[in-house]
Amino acid sequence: MRPYWSGHPRGQDPRPPRSHDSGGFFISGAIVNSVLCLVDGFNLYHSIRDCERGGDQRLRWLDLRGLCESLLHTLPWPAHVIDGDVVYFSAFAYHIESSRPGSVSRHQTYISALSASGVDVVLGHFKQRLVTCPDCGHRIVRFEEKETDVAIASRMLAPATLERHQAVMLVTGDTDLVPAIVTARSHPRRPYVVVAFPFGRVNRQLRQVSDASVRLKRAHYRRHQFPPRIESPDGRAILRPPEWR
Repeated sequence: MRPYWSGHPRGQDPRPPRSHDSGGFFISGAIVNSVLCLVDGFNLYHSIRDCERGGDQRLRWLDLRGLCESLLHTLPWPAHVIDGDVVYFSAFAYHIESSRPGSVSRHQTYISALSASGVDVVLGHFKQRLVTCPDCGHRIVRFEEKETDVAIASRMLAPATLERHQAVMLVTGDTDLVPAIVTARSHPRRPYVVVAFPFGRVNRQLRQVSDASVRLKRAHYRRHQFPPRIESPDGRAILRPPEWR
């Protein structure tokens, strides 16, 4: 069985060592601290869609682990992302299947690719609600993603997170996470919090409450694409959707 990184642009196993202790990793005699990366899936997805508009390259087959590892230079000390410490939060948009057939299937394929690369996936759901126009009184149905912000905040503030990780990297531009960041930074085991803003999603409030921030650019998305074919741990082939080529 060929591992998922066969043919990967970095040409090597991108996964870091598994060993860990509460004081960080020891690599060549140096202490290397661990980082938890939490990815707001839909915030990132809409950013990628913005990048694709007017271009000829699809960027949705994104290697999140590779992307997060490329951002570790924003930390003030040596750090490493370890297995299971990149978490992707999203939901299946079944309500758009009629207008965009196959969208859920493509999303499921992408999640399989993320799982094969060692990324944890946490799924929420969409909730329907009626919205009334204040001018004409007309009522329309809207769908809103639920649970993602709460799930990200819960993971960031969990005792296991604060005990194990010296830093948290949030890939988001959503200000709903400001209170969670403030709470995390006021904790006695205060993690170092970095916000990685998806392309076009820079936010002053998030930047003010974090320790550091970085802006993702088109080049970040282009540089960290999965190869067209990867394999799951059980040997199953996972192919990039044709619509994403």
